Amino acid sequence: IVHIEGLLNKLTDPILFKKQIIELDLDSRVVLDELAQHLISNGYERESMVEGVGQFSIRGGIIDFFSPYNEYPYRIELFDDEIDSIRTFDIGTQRSIEAVESVLIPPVKEVLILDEYRDAIIESMEKELNEILDRLGKDPRTQEKVEEKFGSYIGELKNKLHISNMDMIVPYIPEKYLSSILGYLREDALIFVDEPRRIEERASSIREEFLVKYSELLEVGEVLPS
Repeated sequence: IVHIEGLLNKLTDPILFKKQIIELDLDSRVVLDELAQHLISNGYERESMVEGVGQFSIRGGIIDFFSPYNEYPYRIELFDDEIDSIRTFDIGTQRSIEAVESVLIPPVKEVLILDEYRDAIIESMEKELNEILDRLGKDPRTQEKVEEKFGSYIGELKNKLHISNMDMIVPYIPEKYLSSILGYLREDALIFVDEPRRIEERASSIREEFLVKYSELLEVGEVLPS
């Protein structure tokens, strides 16, 4: 069951999303830097200690992560680059609960920034940022504020860091890498629309509200044109 606002949200293409799910077992070998980058690309945020869903930490040869699909976080212990053990653990006490043979690591966010289109996002954002800076050239204070705000997003993209406000990035992801919740349904799925006229009116209202709000924000440099 989904309301129109949820239906309008952009999601990563389902085929691309599934490719990002990795499975580790006791026969797997792990390169820590590569695993850390994979977790960041899939929406996880690196912390010194895992205290909530969507976080991960690496301490020596110990990797902790908390997926939104599991009741408990997981702890992977390495011996050199080989997995020595995989366990669930209690988030409060940090003590192990149960040993398991394998674990799936799925993305934690609906929209992902992947290497195959990262450069395209950066190029588009830099182009629009330069255009808006030229337009704001007569107001150096506003120009500096805009450059600092969007320059930080571009810097996070270039350095492959965690991005908290994905709304600013999604418009720059090439359309072929995006979908909606409908893309995750089977081809023969039945879809029931309840009160279609009200839904159509709400969709129109959402569009009007969006245009008014973001036109104003664009004028003062709070958003980029896309």
